[in-house]
Amino acid sequence: MKPSGRGGAAPWAVAWALAVAGVVGCDGSTDGPDTFRADTVTFFDVAPDSAPDSAPAPDSAPDSAAAPAPDSAPAPDSAPDSASDSAPAPDSASDSAPDAAPDSAPDSASDTGPDLASALPAALQAQLQTAVDDHFAAVEAPGVQVTVVVPGMGRWSEDAGLASADPPVPLAPGDRFRIGSITKTFNTAAVLQLVSEGVLALGDPADKWLAGFDFGAGVTIERLLAHTSGLFNYTDDANFLGMSTEPATPAEVIAWARSHGQVFEPGAGWSYSNTGFYVTGLILEAASGDAFAQVVRERLSDPLGLSDTFLEDFEPMPGGRVTGHGLGSSLEGLLDMSWAWAAGGMVSNGDDLCRWAEALYRGDVLTAPMREALITPASLPGGEKAGYGLGTYLAARGGVSVVGHTGSTMGFRGELFMHLASGTCVAVLTNDFFASPREVSDAVWQTLAAQVPLTL
Repeated sequence: MKPSGRGGAAPWAVAWALAVAGVVGCDGSTDGPDTFRADTVTFFDVAPDSAPDSAPAPDSAPDSAAAPAPDSAPAPDSAPDSASDSAPAPDSASDSAPDAAPDSAPDSASDTGPDLASALPAALQAQLQTAVDDHFAAVEAPGVQVTVVVPGMGRWSEDAGLASADPPVPLAPGDRFRIGSITKTFNTAAVLQLVSEGVLALGDPADKWLAGFDFGAGVTIERLLAHTSGLFNYTDDANFLGMSTEPATPAEVIAWARSHGQVFEPGAGWSYSNTGFYVTGLILEAASGDAFAQVVRERLSDPLGLSDTFLEDFEPMPGGRVTGHGLGSSLEGLLDMSWAWAAGGMVSNGDDLCRWAEALYRGDVLTAPMREALITPASLPGGEKAGYGLGTYLAARGGVSVVGHTGSTMGFRGELFMHLASGTCVAVLTNDFFASPREVSDAVWQTLAAQVPLTL
């Protein structure tokens, strides 16, 4: 597989593009990674590439009161999802979530993880390879890692292009990428475990656990996880880029975000907010007595054997990760990971992410009621439903109803989605901030839908 044809941009061009992304946001829609919209700002999280028919896409215009649809506009995770002024409803045919919650969560947890040892049938592998080859250039990233797992059939992966553009280093199997807002699924799972254990309650106000912030009674754990709290998304302010090269505490990030005021009253709309997941990260620390990285490792990563999954800069990460790029040039050193942390600071690879998706959505990481809560669309004023549950997008890829999350952060963009009934998982990770992983994702899901019994 040849690397993308887009060469490295001059440093000034990258800086300009990042400044634009910080002010107006990267749309992340199906027309490509370089589409910008004044109503869309996204950095740490990518909203699904297309906006739902009913509500605006989550990351596209997070700041508004409507809930975005998962596939509408991905927001880069470096600058986690930007705000859209309306709440997207589940994505329409392409990225939107089905009108009803995707196949409901399995009644019982699966006893085994995804089949990562067996290979998919040769004919299907060839078709998937063609799908990646035909769409690789449109992704516009130095490298793309695609992982497909179909329970009962096997696994397939492709590492196309480069781990580093300069000097050129080919991608290798198992290479790790920043995963941006896919981090939110880990944050959410840890919170919901503590809810099941009776330590936390979804209706708990954040103020019950965090002193000195005075969020108000309406800013609850449930609303933080569903992006209905109304907290300003700190990456929506272009000044974020100038500040994010230096370390900051979670409290400092939250305080800076709150200096912008509320986007709307809690519960009055949907607006993607990385700030909210800083708050839940601090709540986890307060409730457990442990650092966020330790909570995730001890409750999730280690028990599931996720040996390539880490919270970057907050715990040792032997082996490192691939290089992050922007328009083909390295963006290393432009983001202190304290500005991503519990909202978008994790690193992983496709195999670990598909193990994680199986455990989260179909396994025993959560109780059945909590798994159902993950995929229940947030309710909005007027009876509308968001294309987002708790830390999870309800979307569509290649015409298939899926659940999961997108992720975008400094130098990287990707997505992780699963078809609930079959457990089919597709993880697409890229190492360019302006990449369009959905170009490959849609093609892969379409290929799978023609060969695998997926309920559309």
